[in-house]
Amino acid sequence: MKVALVPCVAWVKQGVPKARPDKVKLAKRDIQELIEGARAETSETSDNDDEEEPKPAEQGSKPQKKGLRGSAANQLPEKDGEDEGEDKYKMADYDKEDDSGATSGMSGIACFASPMEDPLLQHGNADESDEDEDEKEDYEIKPNDNLLVIGRIVKDEFNLEVWVYNHASNDWYTHHDYILDAPPLCLETISYDPGAENPEHKGNLVAVGTMNAVVNIWDLDLVNAVEPVVTLGDADADSDGSKKKKRKKRDGSQQGHSDAVLDLAWNKRNEHILASASADHTVILWDLEEAKISTVLTHHNEKVQSIEWHPAEDALLLSGSMDGGVTISDCRSTDTVAQWSFEGVEVEQVLWNHFNPFYFLVAGDDGSIRYCDSRKGNETLTTVDAHGKAGVTGLALSQSVEGLLTSVGGDDTVKIWKLGKQGEIAFVADNKPKIGPLHCVRFCPDVGTVVAVGGEKGDFVRLVDVAKNETVKTAFDM
Repeated sequence: MKVALVPCVAWVKQGVPKARPDKVKLAKRDIQELIEGARAETSETSDNDDEEEPKPAEQGSKPQKKGLRGSAANQLPEKDGEDEGEDKYKMADYDKEDDSGATSGMSGIACFASPMEDPLLQHGNADESDEDEDEKEDYEIKPNDNLLVIGRIVKDEFNLEVWVYNHASNDWYTHHDYILDAPPLCLETISYDPGAENPEHKGNLVAVGTMNAVVNIWDLDLVNAVEPVVTLGDADADSDGSKKKKRKKRDGSQQGHSDAVLDLAWNKRNEHILASASADHTVILWDLEEAKISTVLTHHNEKVQSIEWHPAEDALLLSGSMDGGVTISDCRSTDTVAQWSFEGVEVEQVLWNHFNPFYFLVAGDDGSIRYCDSRKGNETLTTVDAHGKAGVTGLALSQSVEGLLTSVGGDDTVKIWKLGKQGEIAFVADNKPKIGPLHCVRFCPDVGTVVAVGGEKGDFVRLVDVAKNETVKTAFDM
């Protein structure tokens, strides 16, 4: 696989992470054995297997510093761009290499009544004498720090990176990372941990949807971890193109997805529910307490590319698929509440307007953004051509500035829009972050004008504060 891009990012709200994350305390030799073992399980046997692969950075080592507090000039490390060509990302061939033997559930993870009992964890004040003052300060997560989780693909290496962003002090640097065994396609942060002893700390987890048809959940408060805390789905699911078959248990129930997981949505009102959308045409609702399937939705006839829970009605789920279908489902009964069909358009993303939750937005591969009223099935209030033939690859709505919408596309551009109260979408400004075609965009949950965008050139990720644009400030009375 020859590809370099950031397909997904996700923010962690201020106050959610631990002030001093725990560290896995493993010998370098043990970590190298784990890494090599994972490679052996996921690599296809061939004559090329005898060639030695470059060794990744050891997980047991301290995170490489990419910046220090107070040094805003530090950016993500630059990597060489990739050659253009047919099947640019080589994703079609990925499944051919998927022979994973990874286990699902909590298998392989030692569980303790209290994290303090775990001999493999190094807690807050352990070995602090070995750290200098700068390292201590950078390792500590401050109450007004946000974390940005980045899914990065560079050729055949897949990583999950955790960066610290502090808007007040302009800090922006890497904190720690994890090595993944499959390309990350989507991310969703989860502030829920059924095993947490402290009710005030609900957990700092991130769910990662992958090409391997599973959802891996990582604990972001655990540095140097070499595997997720839990895997949802069957890592051994069949991969035979259009003839994929859903894996079944002996009782006939489904074990998980049979194709790539394309989107994730955590239900903030029913915190034990995580929804996953897949290329197998289904949406699965997972019970996080039991780490098993609760419900399977089968309303779509094509790959389901985007899902989002309603901001006020906890049972309503919005979903969009590659055949132009958009559905609102009532997950209490799995009934369809309303449907839309946009012929000739692949739905890239669906997004509720949380300021006026009767309305939602639909981004298409034709470059369009559509604004719809959930009370008027199969009707569109407004359609704008946002990114032309390059397509819209992402939408994000500010958490605190009403009507502030951003879109990104394959035309390398971030565009800012203003949503009107009667269904209008008005163009305000644009920005080119110079990281090539853009694949994702997310607003910071605590700073309503800052977005993170991911691309495929230069430093791959940029933070853009749209409030620095005078046109934007005027349009939104900032």
